[in-house]
Amino acid sequence: MIERWSAIESDFLRHYQIEDALLIGWKKFVRLLTNLPFEDSAFFLPLVNAVRSGEEYISEEQKQKNPRSWYKQQRDKFKGRTNKERQQVSMDEFINQTRER
Repeated sequence: MIERWSAIESDFLRHYQIEDALLIGWKKFVRLLTNLPFEDSAFFLPLVNAVRSGEEYISEEQKQKNPRSWYKQQRDKFKGRTNKERQQVSMDEFINQTRER
């Protein structure tokens, strides 16, 4: 939210004529933010478009700071899954395998 604060301020000014969103209470802020029209919101529109195209929205700044692949690699290394091929299992199989451990 902090990284996209300018979009929030823009939406609040355009839709609610609120010049400083920091001056309203938290409950009201959340209520107003969640009721912005998705199609006409500088804050929500990039997120909505990403969902429609089946992608995950990550800003360029977030990609540079925290590349997702790095986290996955670190998690796999920590769990001992490096270079392991993954396979899909049913919930019943998963539960049985978990009980056997």
